[in-house]
Amino acid sequence: MRVLQYLPLLGALGVEARTVAWGTSAGRAARARRVPDVLRLARWADVVVLQKPFQPVPVLRAVAAAARAVVIDVDDAVWEPAGESRDPAALAAARLERLRVAVRASQVTVAGSAWLARRIGELIPGAATAVVPSSVDLDRYERVRTHEDRRPVRVGWIGSPVNLADLDVAAGALAALTPDRARVVVISSRAPTLTGVDVAFVPWAPDTELDALCDLDVGIMPLHDDERSRGRCGYKALQYLACGVPVVA
Repeated sequence: MRVLQYLPLLGALGVEARTVAWGTSAGRAARARRVPDVLRLARWADVVVLQKPFQPVPVLRAVAAAARAVVIDVDDAVWEPAGESRDPAALAAARLERLRVAVRASQVTVAGSAWLARRIGELIPGAATAVVPSSVDLDRYERVRTHEDRRPVRVGWIGSPVNLADLDVAAGALAALTPDRARVVVISSRAPTLTGVDVAFVPWAPDTELDALCDLDVGIMPLHDDERSRGRCGYKALQYLACGVPVVA
């Protein structure tokens, strides 16, 4: 949402924007087939925006060589591994090297928070940074003006599967909730495994996301105390608030 929600606004200003989804979950062969399209668009565009530089270093360098100008957009501590890895140290080193190559090839790195901008400057001395906080399009959200006095209260979390481990931070508190007073709702593309917690799982889908969010009474955003969490830009908290749902983080 750091890119797509702005495309209609850019179009209204006469800016033609084209996107290519790199797709970190796609296979290597599928990503390799996208490289010619990426380089073609890089030569066509006045500015190339790389939202999270997950591409291999050779691709990043080829894009930088083809483009007139490059802007990097970062709204996470992208140098930190997410989820399980057989060799977290090696993965972190590879991610940091990709970030270094991308930042040094760009005219500016746009960070989603002041913390991210400062940390990128520490990791890559001389990096030119600008802060543009993450935002949500309020026109998409039907704000809850009055919350019903209902039981059980719906305590909810929304997020990608890689962040389901964040729920472990609150597992004890969630397990202590009695089913007649509160119900735990998880909106994601994969069901969580929380021992001792009765979870109502809502599969994430773009056409039902907002209805599921606005049906919550309380939104939660538990976080680990680590570098990756400090780099988060609180997008789910913004979504809760856009619906008029109070947040516990």
